[in-house]
Amino acid sequence: MDEDTIEVRFSCLPSLAEKAFRVLERSREPKHFNDILREINFRLSESGAEKFSNDRAMTNQMASDKRFVAIGKSGFWALSDWDDISTKSITELMELFFHKKNKPQKIDDIFGYVSSKRPGVTRQSIVTYLYDKPQFIRTGEGEYSLSSWGGKSASRVRIKGESINSNIKDAIEELFIANETIRNSDLVRAIKDKTSASEATIRKAIKSCQEIEVVDKSGKSNLLICNDIRLT
Repeated sequence: MDEDTIEVRFSCLPSLAEKAFRVLERSREPKHFNDILREINFRLSESGAEKFSNDRAMTNQMASDKRFVAIGKSGFWALSDWDDISTKSITELMELFFHKKNKPQKIDDIFGYVSSKRPGVTRQSIVTYLYDKPQFIRTGEGEYSLSSWGGKSASRVRIKGESINSNIKDAIEELFIANETIRNSDLVRAIKDKTSASEATIRKAIKSCQEIEVVDKSGKSNLLICNDIRLT
């Protein structure tokens, strides 16, 4: 704010939309609806207010105000004049990235692009979309492309010389869908609880899954990530 500008005190702003605009303008980055409302009520409490804002009133005001734009269905809001923030869905952004690159892409590269446009998206969300959505196919080791390109889907068999026990496979998929990263000891324990398989069998299966990688060796147990949830 320059020296010639007079700023209205926050508590004196005439509407929730004005207060939300002030919060976003000051933060200079998208915020989740709940965080905007929380900040508004915090600022009001600082001024001695005893009556606070509710979510329905703010939703109605922001939705009808052209200065705001909802970022998909993520719950995040941005200011409409922020050109670097996309309102496309995660799937649409993923497809756009493939078209921009015009060749198969690694998960981390896809995540890097989408997260730059959509705050709050997790790497695990990208992995899940690649796994679930028919628009995408796995074309190589850790690489994906658009199914509309007509490429052949790569084999997803991960175990050398033998197929993975279906119960263990299902447990691994379920656990990595729910968790982006898991400690090896926790993964073994959780799979054992779900399948009653021996610890040796479980460890062998995990070791043989080529899409499970170690991302952190610190601590007593390695931290694991799965680059492709579908293991068979």
